[in-house]
Amino acid sequence: MFLLVPIWYSLVEAIERRNAYCFAYPVLATLVFLCLGIFAYAWHPAWVVYLTIPLYYSLVSYFQDFVHRKKKGDDDSVYDESERMGEADEE
Repeated sequence: MFLLVPIWYSLVEAIERRNAYCFAYPVLATLVFLCLGIFAYAWHPAWVVYLTIPLYYSLVSYFQDFVHRKKKGDDDSVYDESERMGEADEE
């Protein structure tokens, strides 16, 4: 019950700022871990939930970079694509 307070407020803040980094995902992972352990008696396999924390932040970073590049315009993306093609030719 106590973990729902930071989850709720960080969710509201993340939506208001439109920034998923503000969301308290580690707290949510802890809540899921505890629920799986207490209600399903699955303490041992539930630790895998903690492996999703770096995955979450990696995906958030990837999508934020993707949106940022999309906002820059097509001129930069054409340059990046030709740059990548040049790197592939050198290898």
